[in-house]
Amino acid sequence: MIFYRIKVDEVVGKSGGSVRTVRDTSSENAVKTLQWLLKSVSNLKADVNQINQNFNVSKTLQHSDEVQKQINLVKVTGIIITLPIKEVNT
Repeated sequence: MIFYRIKVDEVVGKSGGSVRTVRDTSSENAVKTLQWLLKSVSNLKADVNQINQNFNVSKTLQHSDEVQKQINLVKVTGIIITLPIKEVNT
């Protein structure tokens, strides 16, 4: 009888330890998963910020190109307007 009691205590002790280990492992996995998610979100935010910066630069360059085209149009228009005046004066 005592022998069986010792064996039962050993089995219960072992199973209790494995349950505790499963809980510990589960908690560790949850912590690691949370850390991974936080890092992933942080990386995504950085990517979105980079995309926004690139978009803003692109829009600025596009606007600059449009302004340059308008400046060139004004220059050409000025040349066309002044040509007849120069011909009359010569």
